[in-house]
Amino acid sequence: MQGDLAKDLFLNQAALTGEALPVEKKAAQASADVQNPLELPNICFLGSNVESGSATAVVIHTGNQTYFDHWPSVLSVIAS
Repeated sequence: MQGDLAKDLFLNQAALTGEALPVEKKAAQASADVQNPLELPNICFLGSNVESGSATAVVIHTGNQTYFDHWPSVLSVIAS
């Protein structure tokens, strides 16, 4: 069934990573050695745009609990 959850899904994560090219996401278990959450192959983040493909997703966090919303508070601490 995992193959039915994401089909040729490519996301533009430039707002989060600065990468110019879209990255492929899959409905598969992530490797335990992934250190950066943005490199997880099975997670889509607020601030990402679907370039192509389709998927079924589950929302884990919303509002100020998202990874995307976390960055302004980190940057304000750094600037202080």
